[in-house]
Amino acid sequence: MAAENSQNNFFDTEHLKADLKGRSVRGGAVTMAAQGAQFFLHLGSTVVLARLLKYEGAIERQFYKAIDQLERLQRLRKGDAVPAPVNINLAVDTENRD
Repeated sequence: MAAENSQNNFFDTEHLKADLKGRSVRGGAVTMAAQGAQFFLHLGSTVVLARLLKYEGAIERQFYKAIDQLERLQRLRKGDAVPAPVNINLAVDTENRD
């Protein structure tokens, strides 16, 4: 009889009904706080990554410029005819569109 009584306690849900509203409200508040924290963490990481990408672009341009200069000097040392370097600067002005 005692074994049957202890097995029925596993499926007993009466203790869950006590203060159901309060636990629901607390659970919702925790979920909202977690979502807010996650939003601000993602926002902060996006800002950091945007700044890093800006510097990565500048470093990449410097790298390719150095590679071009190195290749030009190597061809000059070999005695190849090397034309003068051509620099093209493309700037796009998006403010003054008519």
